[in-house]
Amino acid sequence: MRQYYRFLLAILCVLTLSLPTRAQSIVQIEEDWELVVIQPEVQLDAPQITMTMLPFYSSTYLQVDINHATEPEFQRGGVQVRACDNKGCFASKRLAPDQVIADSGEVIRWTQSVRAVPGGFEFGIESGSSSSFGAFGGSASYVTIPATLAGSGGLEAYNPMDSLNNSGVTFSRNRVERLRLKSVRVHLSSGDVFEWGFNADIE
Repeated sequence: MRQYYRFLLAILCVLTLSLPTRAQSIVQIEEDWELVVIQPEVQLDAPQITMTMLPFYSSTYLQVDINHATEPEFQRGGVQVRACDNKGCFASKRLAPDQVIADSGEVIRWTQSVRAVPGGFEFGIESGSSSSFGAFGGSASYVTIPATLAGSGGLEAYNPMDSLNNSGVTFSRNRVERLRLKSVRVHLSSGDVFEWGFNADIE
């Protein structure tokens, strides 16, 4: 919680004080995550994790599924990137299909990112790696969120506590040592980039 208040104070100062003669906005947010697996169960596709970001003033939410996919139906292994609202998921990308977490003590690291683009926003995995999945992510992983589904206010609704409170292990929690938000980076329209270390674990 202390990291969250420092984050809010820093963002407020950055947006209102650093360039007083120029309006600034958040154009990209990156979250660095780390998952440490104790002992996976390949036959059960265990464990399974779902991450959620809520950066918009709308019902649209952004998700990453680890070691499974849910759209358009359940699929084993790999990674899925999704953009959804209260009517369902309207965009998804599949990464490392059929590659299941298989190694004891495996560490999966990835950076999930939402960024402003002409006509809306994009969400995806900037980069990721694990012994079972190999390298994953990049530009091909991004899905598009039209501006009409993002609401007004751009990315200013982002709150790292939303990510921590709405993400977690959805299956076989006992097989996970930790799921940790390591750091958050905020990119401004001025070109400045600000980074905060969180090192906050999801219980």
